[in-house]
Amino acid sequence: MEPQNRLLCCCCIPLSKGIILISLLMVLAALFNAWTFISPGVHGTISIISTAVSIVSYMILGVFGLTTAYKKTYKLARRFSIVWWTFTAISTLMMLVEIIILTTTDKEQIKDMCRELVVDEMKRWGYSEHYDQKLVDSCYSSATMFVLIVLTLHVILMTYFGTAIHHYAQMLNDRPAVDGLEHSVQIQLNDVEQSANTKN
Repeated sequence: MEPQNRLLCCCCIPLSKGIILISLLMVLAALFNAWTFISPGVHGTISIISTAVSIVSYMILGVFGLTTAYKKTYKLARRFSIVWWTFTAISTLMMLVEIIILTTTDKEQIKDMCRELVVDEMKRWGYSEHYDQKLVDSCYSSATMFVLIVLTLHVILMTYFGTAIHHYAQMLNDRPAVDGLEHSVQIQLNDVEQSANTKN
């Protein structure tokens, strides 16, 4: 059994406070997704559904996590862990679907946006409106790479945070045994002290 004071989140934060930090990050993620949802840009059907699901899911995780940190019960922490891993699997799958759509169905639409950006930048700097297709392709490749990086970071962070939540639930599950052991030791120490006082 690992001592509670050695259970840390993010290498330096006590696990109980780490759960609060993770939950607040989920609330911020929900707000950020809400901001991107109302911002102008390309919003395909899948993208709209994915963003809406993300907003609701991140907010649920944030509130669930804060409640778990406040209640400090194993049953609630275990449920939070299950919900977290379920969302991680679903959100990762949805991001993979978005990447597939980005490289197939929405490919030309994204390239059109890149083409407009290239032309606007050339006008801005006083160049001819005739663009180089290589610039458009480079813009599209960068957009695709950005989404892949976001997916990778998403999986890494969700997995790490999910592991921290699992350890927190385990810590709460082990706490009664630790408290019971400390109580038993205290009783034995009291008995020894009383016995010593009696002999004296």
